[in-house]
Amino acid sequence: EEETRRRERAARESEEGSRTSRKSRKDDDIKKKTQSSLAELHMLNLDENELRSRQEEAELALIKKRYLGIDKMERDDEKRRKLQKPSEKFRNIFNFEWDNSEDTSKEETNELYRNRVQPQLLFGRGFIAGVDVREQKKKNNFYDKLSEERQKLGIASGVTMVESSTGRKS
Repeated sequence: EEETRRRERAARESEEGSRTSRKSRKDDDIKKKTQSSLAELHMLNLDENELRSRQEEAELALIKKRYLGIDKMERDDEKRRKLQKPSEKFRNIFNFEWDNSEDTSKEETNELYRNRVQPQLLFGRGFIAGVDVREQKKKNNFYDKLSEERQKLGIASGVTMVESSTGRKS
């Protein structure tokens, strides 16, 4: 029994020398603290089955650590460090304040973009949702102008047929 304990201690010491991560050293310190001082002094009598099961668990843990790499606890800690609260995510990134010097559409020189065209709705009741209907009627006299122009030209409001000089109907 003493030989196996010596071997275990030697294996632990060689592992401690080869380990470089702080986390693994902390885990080893915690394991050492959880062992009772009576067990270290061999004054605690444990069943052979219990000793074997503990040794097997320790061996399995070492094998998993060697072949699987970082253990799950370390991965969870890394995820916790990386994750930020959604409320803090864009706190320092995006500025919601609008500065007048940033307005690029103010001094537009191109005629195409300077005068913005308002939508002329043809379907439904002809109004934009969420905007006051009376205000839209005041501003949007497109259909009134169109009907006046048609009346001036003598075009009926129904289907129109205009004869061209070639005699074709369109």
